Amino acid sequence: MNAIHFCPVSCELFLVDAPTAEAAAAPNLIARLRALGWPARARLSSAKAPQSAAAVPGVLVELIDALPILAQTAAGDADGAALAWVPGLAAWQAAARLALDLCRRGRVKIRLAQRGGGYEARWHTLAQTSDERAAMLRIAADLSPVIAIPEEARSWSGAKSGSVSERAPLPAPRLLQRFLDACTDTLVREASRRGALVRLKDWPAMSWEQRLVRALGEDRARFFWEPEEAPVVAAEINAWAEDQAAAPTLSFLPSPARWGASETLSSVLRRLVLPAGRLAETLAGGQAAPRMLRPAAPGQHSHQHARIAA
Repeated sequence: MNAIHFCPVSCELFLVDAPTAEAAAAPNLIARLRALGWPARARLSSAKAPQSAAAVPGVLVELIDALPILAQTAAGDADGAALAWVPGLAAWQAAARLALDLCRRGRVKIRLAQRGGGYEARWHTLAQTSDERAAMLRIAADLSPVIAIPEEARSWSGAKSGSVSERAPLPAPRLLQRFLDACTDTLVREASRRGALVRLKDWPAMSWEQRLVRALGEDRARFFWEPEEAPVVAAEINAWAEDQAAAPTLSFLPSPARWGASETLSSVLRRLVLPAGRLAETLAGGQAAPRMLRPAAPGQHSHQHARIAA
């Protein structure tokens, strides 16, 4: 049994209470993570044992709290040397560092997915260079393809966050991608809560453009629109986002064709991603997320976000 597992249905980490070789090898790291969690029970599921019935006790830790601890081992911490001999924990540390680094450099895109009676507007991570893709392959090779399903998820409705699909076992590469996507989505929304909310100036609050901007920055990602128009709008936004991700420096379409606001969608996404990059940089240094994000000084960090793939 591994010490740390990802919960796709709730986008949290689950640390088991049972003694593990990983926890014994890196007690300080595990203790620091556990101190930020709360008691819970979860069922562990993998392709080899998808129907494991018995839930195990442990603690759930939110990603915004876990990332700075996973990303940097404290100076002088004996766990630093021990992690070289614990591939599973080292993989989670590398995944956290990669998630923060990709967000810091603006390697993100958006996507709308149907959930129940509406859509969710979510942020996803991009690995655009050969080095980034190679890093993902190295991490996935050491990542155990086991997910945790919190016991409380049984009481959630099937429409909540696509919970049915998110309880299915995942191979290691897809598990890593799901974790990276959850980190990016968390960072953008947490940065928005800690700074100025992004809105379209002089544009109706009930317009689909304004609703989309809110769904991308607020805690609730739900995006509702007229049932007959929503699929067409969602398909157009997703196609535009894929084009931007494929060639971010060569795009001639700053917004989807149906976009009517004076500010382009590319500009709006940049305003959402820049604070998330500053938050990622703070967490990568081992610091907890601040209560408020101060605006960046003119020109500060601008080189890090020159290529934001919307």
